[in-house]
Amino acid sequence: MSGLPVDTFDPAGGSLYGLAGTRPSWAPGANRGTATHNVPPGYSFNPFAFSLPLVQAGQSIPSAHALTALAGGLGSDIGNVGRNGLRGPGYSNIDFSLAKRFSTGEGRSVELRTDFFNLLNHPTRSNPISDIGTVLGTGGMVDDTGRIRSPGDFGRIVGFSSSPRITQLSLKLNF
Repeated sequence: MSGLPVDTFDPAGGSLYGLAGTRPSWAPGANRGTATHNVPPGYSFNPFAFSLPLVQAGQSIPSAHALTALAGGLGSDIGNVGRNGLRGPGYSNIDFSLAKRFSTGEGRSVELRTDFFNLLNHPTRSNPISDIGTVLGTGGMVDDTGRIRSPGDFGRIVGFSSSPRITQLSLKLNF
């Protein structure tokens, strides 16, 4: 199956409007296609396709309705990345059961059953880290325009969300 939606998030975004978080922006010239192609090794999507929506003091605010709105100080705008624009890693899970019923007399039987959950033991990876704020928190770098220079863990998958293979054996008496 295809993976779950990935919603990128900027916890510091929208500070010029008093918001407590919005979405990041696309880097100049980037789009969803850029984010899913040329993915660096170890990443689930291309983190260089995103940028922080920073606005320097005295610059016009791109999302403001008034074209002459200027930022009074350094702040962040509302990003232009859409909701759930990416997909996480796909997953595969096969469950299997075998049962055999043995008659032990009139109206009575014994059933032997075995169930296998995640029969092929496929790991299911979690969604990648989609909080662009982790760039700075995990050793990454951002320049003064908000472009990512070193992504840190932003875009990496760091965990698994599946169970290992589980086998269950049962015996059932019917009377």
